[in-house]
Amino acid sequence: MHMTFYWRRNVTLLFSSWQTDSWISYTLTLLTCFIFSILYQYMEDHHLRFKLLSTSAASTTTNGTTVDTTPLLSKKIFTVGVVVGG
Repeated sequence: MHMTFYWRRNVTLLFSSWQTDSWISYTLTLLTCFIFSILYQYMEDHHLRFKLLSTSAASTTTNGTTVDTTPLLSKKIFTVGVVVGG
């Protein structure tokens, strides 16, 4: 299996059972890889959008005010002159 650019039609891709022996099978293999890469990017985009929507929905309350999503770093815990937990 070649680890550099290899421009012949006899290629083994990922598995020993996935071999190309003609230009048609080579073209179909390239097309399959391209379609899987598009599908992966599509799923990754939707994952990030869902994550963004879930964090923005969690950071607002029903009356529209924002809630701090990192309470350990908020100013509410640390007050001037008072040591918390000490």
